[in-house]
Amino acid sequence: AETKAILVFVTARYNNMVAARSADQNANLQAVVPTADRATMGAHIYLSMPLTPVYAGDSFSTVAYANTDGQTLLSWMIVLEWDAAVLLFTGFVGDPKYTAPVTQLIAGTSSIRIVSVGLQANRAVTETKGSDVRVGTVQWQVKGGIPSQQQTRAISGTVSTMV
Repeated sequence: AETKAILVFVTARYNNMVAARSADQNANLQAVVPTADRATMGAHIYLSMPLTPVYAGDSFSTVAYANTDGQTLLSWMIVLEWDAAVLLFTGFVGDPKYTAPVTQLIAGTSSIRIVSVGLQANRAVTETKGSDVRVGTVQWQVKGGIPSQQQTRAISGTVSTMV
């Protein structure tokens, strides 16, 4: 990806006259390589990530959504993996339309298996079809002492079942 240098400053005006101006700041912007459009990827489950940085000691949530590719999603199983040097898994809350999920930490790893089978009795099958069907919320905490730098592959996952 290409990197572009830019010059940034802020000017405050009062009665159309410059009242204050910040110091000039240089910044580098890196072009983002486009990712595949989720609508063309077929059925899958994906996580929303925070839109702002998280730092050592911060807690945050990622929401798991399913793109059902036009089908209904009645049962699902995902395996989440994380970098144990960076993150602590603190919980998973299933979406109320599904039966309570079963979670199982996988011994000797920083992975968890999460399974939900079926809908709650008062829910409609139509709620389980679409490109953004909410399946649950994963809760995390950034470990203390982690340097303020970009972490890569801190969270990954595998969809084992979508029925």
